[in-house]
Amino acid sequence: MNVSVNVTIAVPLHLQGTLLWNGGYVAAAEAFATLSAGPGTIELRFPGDRFWYSGQTLVFEVRLLLTWSSWPSLAVVGNHTTRAYRWDEFQPPAARFERRYTDRGVDLSVPPDGLYDVLEVTASVNVTRGKSFQVRGTMSDRYGRLLTEARASVDLAPGLRAIAASDLTFDALVRPPHLPNLRRLLERHPDLRVVIDHGAKPEIWRGGREPWATHMAGLARDTRAWVKLSGLVTEDGPGWSVDRLRPYVDHLLDCFGPERLIFGSDWPVVTLRASYAEWVAAAEALLAGLERDARDRVLGLNAMMCYRL
Repeated sequence: MNVSVNVTIAVPLHLQGTLLWNGGYVAAAEAFATLSAGPGTIELRFPGDRFWYSGQTLVFEVRLLLTWSSWPSLAVVGNHTTRAYRWDEFQPPAARFERRYTDRGVDLSVPPDGLYDVLEVTASVNVTRGKSFQVRGTMSDRYGRLLTEARASVDLAPGLRAIAASDLTFDALVRPPHLPNLRRLLERHPDLRVVIDHGAKPEIWRGGREPWATHMAGLARDTRAWVKLSGLVTEDGPGWSVDRLRPYVDHLLDCFGPERLIFGSDWPVVTLRASYAEWVAAAEALLAGLERDARDRVLGLNAMMCYRL
């Protein structure tokens, strides 16, 4: 879709769009552009296979957020309603699950000891276009909390080396149980510039600090990783508060310093718990103890430096 904008000052722009149907998330897209002053357009492209999955004719709502690099905590929002689209107007996904699954316990001990070492799940897939695929599975408890995860074996080293060689930034979306693995990855790729998303998603909802706090302190001390100040209100849950977030943000500041902390909106996911404006106000309150120059680094300058904006 093309989004019309009226530019008053030529600065780098970041447009994010979230596609919704009946209030539920369908897909997301983003685009970066630097336009001359005056009217202009920015193109957003949503993945077509998400439409195909609906199996019906639908009208979608698009929520838009426009920010600029010089001050990312300021934003312009917009909304758009699409025309009606039939599902079969779009390309089907390259592969999809056939909803036929089997599972079994596997004893890997030699000699066998009669106890399962792993739970093996087999999924049937229908491939329409030949590609390389990765399958990831997560196991959650009855409350939706992550217990463990598994994925197909993939050699990431060539891709990570290419990211580092191209002077790009790798965003690591991890939870506390993943931090030891992230540290090992950074030890193998010391030249890789990494941002740990959402403060590594500490379990604020239950007051959990360990082993998150220790792992994050080690990563800050022994690696060059940056960390993103975002996604925390959803980890606190309903009734979140600045006071409950503060010990976690203070720990990140103590470990990484304002030199390696990057403000992020986590929009639109943040709207599950707070508005964009509420999260910006919370972040400013959490950073109020810093000097002005340090706050400016966290709220924008660090992102420009880390992502080469």
